[in-house]
Amino acid sequence: MTVNRLTTALAVVLFAATAVGCDSSSENSRTFTNGAKESEITFTYYYEGDTITRQDTQSKITYRSMGAADEAQARQSIEPMVAHYAGVKGAKYSAEYQSDAVLLRVSVNFSEVSDRDLCRLQGKEADCEKPSLSMAESAEHRLAQGFVEVK
Repeated sequence: MTVNRLTTALAVVLFAATAVGCDSSSENSRTFTNGAKESEITFTYYYEGDTITRQDTQSKITYRSMGAADEAQARQSIEPMVAHYAGVKGAKYSAEYQSDAVLLRVSVNFSEVSDRDLCRLQGKEADCEKPSLSMAESAEHRLAQGFVEVK
């Protein structure tokens, strides 16, 4: 995967993570995974009723699929994304570098993240509204993308 394709893939993961997601004692969860060999992505939605309150995304991407020869090259592509999330209340992004892959974790709590920060995380500065996606719509969307629900 070239650096441009990696950037696009990471942007998709970031957008997906920021397009949905708050803690509550009555929240339920649903998890979807693509199970791909080179870049596995798992979305966990927390919701009340049909309203998604928080989303956690975990991605394991091999250095090879990123077009990176090693951890150092992978860091050059990923660390700017980690920095992009730094200081944003309600959003967390971390990268754990392994021997042949990186494990990315993104969590967005919509009761804490501001509309402005959410738009900035999505790469939008103008004409951006905080999304309000339903659990049913998100599940349908993930399944249509080829994800499988983990029971």
